Amino acid sequence: MSIEIVESPGPIDAALLEGFERRLPATLPGDFRSFLLSTNGGFSHSYSLDYTSTAFGEQSTAIFLWGSLGAPFKQNYFMSIEGVSESAKGLIPSGTIPIASPESGHELILLSLNRENYGAILHYDDETAPEKATSKVAASFAAFSDRLKLVRRRS
Repeated sequence: MSIEIVESPGPIDAALLEGFERRLPATLPGDFRSFLLSTNGGFSHSYSLDYTSTAFGEQSTAIFLWGSLGAPFKQNYFMSIEGVSESAKGLIPSGTIPIASPESGHELILLSLNRENYGAILHYDDETAPEKATSKVAASFAAFSDRLKLVRRRS
C-alpha cells in the first residue's frame, strides 16, 4: 500500500539524506530512502498493521506518524528521526532507527541497519520486558508498507 502523507514538514534533498547517513553511519535501504525523498514522512491517514508480537502473539496497531529528517522533534505532528533516536538511545535495540510512531504512544516502528537483519522493520513496545519488546514485522520497508491497511482517512 502506498502511504499517503497528509501533512509533511517539507521536502528534503539527497544532500540532507546523505548527511544523515554519514552521521549514522550507515546507508539506508533503497525503499526507505525513496520514501523519505518523496514524502519526508509526517502525518498520514491512520493505517493498521497486524503482526505477531514476541510477547503477546497476534496484535494490531495503528500508525499515523512517520519519521522525518530536518523536522523539529515531535512538533506539530512531525517526528524527527534523529531526535527520537537520541531520546530512545539505550531503550531501542542498537543498530535501529525509529521510522514511525503508532497511536498508542508507547510503541515505535524501527528500521534495522544491522548486518544480520538489514532493512527489516521491527515493532518495539516500551511497556514490554526488554527481551520481548521487539518483534520483526517485515523483511523490508516495501513489504511493511504492503501489509498496511487504511483504517481512517484524515482531512
